[in-house]
Amino acid sequence: MNYPKKIDISLEKVKETTSTNDYLSNLCREGKTKEFHTVIAESQTQGKGQRGNPWESEKSKNLTFSIVLYP
Repeated sequence: MNYPKKIDISLEKVKETTSTNDYLSNLCREGKTKEFHTVIAESQTQGKGQRGNPWESEKSKNLTFSIVLYP
């Protein structure tokens, strides 16, 4: 398998969002992002975990981010 020698990663930090997953999903639907775009949030009000579980975190005390990966 040939892996790229360089991966172009764009990083975006937001103060607050409902969910980094929702934030990136909206950008993807609008065609405003590319693979490896990463969003980090200081605070999420409706974070999402695995299998539909809520993700709760204290402001600025947890890793709250999402990355766009295309299969």
